[in-house]
Amino acid sequence: MFFSNEITVPKNTAITAPVETVIPVTRGIIDKVGYRPRPGHAGLCHCRVYYHEHQIYPVSRDQDLHGDTFPIEWNDQEEIFTAPYTLVVRSWNDDDTYEHAFDISFSILDEQKTIGSVLSRAIIDLFSFLTPRRIFGGV
Repeated sequence: MFFSNEITVPKNTAITAPVETVIPVTRGIIDKVGYRPRPGHAGLCHCRVYYHEHQIYPVSRDQDLHGDTFPIEWNDQEEIFTAPYTLVVRSWNDDDTYEHAFDISFSILDEQKTIGSVLSRAIIDLFSFLTPRRIFGGV
């Protein structure tokens, strides 16, 4: 499943009083994350993503997602297995003149598909381990 939100943050929004956006998601594993700031941010609009009050993006507590124009995308394996299935994006804006908007997206693999792929990979690895291999070349 793919989840995407556009978040607008008013000017002069302090880190101590961020805009909180609750994003309902499904049970599963986050396998891809995308953050796309709009042109003109100049790195002044920031955000962090939380799951059950635990900061998951970025992992370092003193860091945040910010930038200007260029998207930031990465693959991940973050489990979303405990209800409520929501992510909270906390955003702030250091700009004293303009509000800023960004898009944030999450791709979540269904738990059933994930378990099936993990089991099939484990079975393949087990059989490849049991298969005799040549240790010395040219024999």
